[in-house]
Amino acid sequence: MEPIKLQEVIDYIEGHLTEKLTFDVIASMMAVSEADLQRSFKMIAGLTMSEYIRYRRLTMAALDLKNSDSKVLDVALTYGYQTAESFSKAFKQYHGCTPMEAKNTNQIISYFNPIVIKLAKRGGNITECCASYVEKAGTVMAYYDASNEHSRLSKSKHSQIEYFITMKYLQEIIPENSRILDCCAGTGVYSFELAKCHQVVAGDLSEKHVNKMWQLQEKCPMLEEIHQLNACDMNIFEDESFDVVLCMGALYHLFDYEDRMKAIQECVRVCRKGGILVFAYLNKWGSFYNGFINNLKSMDLLYSEFDSRNHEDIFYRATADEVHEMCRTLGLECLHNIGVDHFAFLSSERIDAMSDTEYERLLEYQMKATQEPNITGVSLRGLWIGRK
Repeated sequence: MEPIKLQEVIDYIEGHLTEKLTFDVIASMMAVSEADLQRSFKMIAGLTMSEYIRYRRLTMAALDLKNSDSKVLDVALTYGYQTAESFSKAFKQYHGCTPMEAKNTNQIISYFNPIVIKLAKRGGNITECCASYVEKAGTVMAYYDASNEHSRLSKSKHSQIEYFITMKYLQEIIPENSRILDCCAGTGVYSFELAKCHQVVAGDLSEKHVNKMWQLQEKCPMLEEIHQLNACDMNIFEDESFDVVLCMGALYHLFDYEDRMKAIQECVRVCRKGGILVFAYLNKWGSFYNGFINNLKSMDLLYSEFDSRNHEDIFYRATADEVHEMCRTLGLECLHNIGVDHFAFLSSERIDAMSDTEYERLLEYQMKATQEPNITGVSLRGLWIGRK
């Protein structure tokens, strides 16, 4: 089946998400067999038609719940579920929260973008067909526009582990009265906290996040500067103008090696000699086992994502050694290369149900885990800390 015709299939699905979709009918519309349709879809899109339809319906259902006063049962019926119970089970498995919790404006949801099939010509007369979602920058923006990054690190006990471990290391490693650049600041969760003791310049690629930082800044002015910023091109800053540079987001979304190196090089450029650099990254092993153990996706899709290091064309997964090698080639000294949320994804409900005393003890063990390099990769997120 021609890739360009597959785009017609996707467009049809997108226009009929709230209706009954039968594969034999779609196949006859495209004048192919149902087997050819299913095989072509999975080969080019990287997931089955059933998975695609389910992900898109659950995404749109979550948006409907957030943006309207619709009842859970009404949304369930709209998107093809026979009961509120079956809908709630599928919804929680995909989004990590119940439909009622999703109505909360602070609740994060999983945003799955429509697939776009593109034709790209590369030299000579050879035409390569490739499937992707919307342009990477647009995809990232759409993801963050649909989620609430500001509350991600504070909404539950298990999500706070990442913040606790990261902040613990930052407070220990950053010299007093430092001038800090937080170039992927999100909504400034770390920036505003660090600004209590340091001079902090914050920036982010997302206009939504930058606007949020300005809102917080107006209420409590703490940051030295706020910029809409691309970590790959920070020419607004002079060479060696910061004591510390935090890059805790760019490596999540840069798929090309050259782009990742460019971001790291820019951070190195604006950091003074002897200064501290911090790079956050996503572990591909932790991501794989999270998806496997929590049954988030089909095994074929998990294998595909693991091999390509790609996650729905939004997130790039690396290994601790890969990030270390990139930094080493630039002559940076590694101080720490740690996992920040070891296996928290395995027991999120148990962690959230802990008493404060139990939780404090768990955090002590999480800190001990960061000192074990042989288990760094089982963390969903990693943190490389070094010196120029």
